[in-house]
Amino acid sequence: MKRSVYYICPQRDGAGSSCPNKSKSESKLKKQVFCALSDKIKQLGVDYHDILAYEKSPYFLRKMAEQDKLILTYGQEIVRQFQLFKQLYEESVSNHTIRSADTQGLLRHLEHVRTSLQERMMGIVRSRDNYQANESSGSGKFRPYHMFCECNELIPQVLDEMVGKVFVDFDGVRVSWKETKPNNYVII
Repeated sequence: MKRSVYYICPQRDGAGSSCPNKSKSESKLKKQVFCALSDKIKQLGVDYHDILAYEKSPYFLRKMAEQDKLILTYGQEIVRQFQLFKQLYEESVSNHTIRSADTQGLLRHLEHVRTSLQERMMGIVRSRDNYQANESSGSGKFRPYHMFCECNELIPQVLDEMVGKVFVDFDGVRVSWKETKPNNYVII
């Protein structure tokens, strides 16, 4: 005797005859989940290849080179500002030819310039880190697609590791990805 498993809507009695999902067989639900997940993986693959093409584009490479150059320039200027600060401080301590108020003003200005440069440099670094973590072709956002490509099929282990939640409603089935890290996207 072959047994079938059915999932029953907890609100089936109140829905009347208009609810097409009063009950659903496990096999039909698994098929729908598989199809929904396949569609998401296909779309994720399209998005991945779009990002990959963007990251290989001359525009993106030029932007990265410009940012590298800015980081290097800011770093060199920070070192120069620090040397000026150090030199001014040593001169003011050893040689009292400069008025104390002028020296303090110059030291504050040099410190402000150096802090501003550090903030700009860190802004670029944070922006890049954020892109790498959330948007780049190597980010966790594309982890389900990479897992699928490694296995080349949706085997139960891949499904268990990728599928977070399954939502069954009047429109069918929706699937969300499991979160792998904080701040990763959940696609619904």
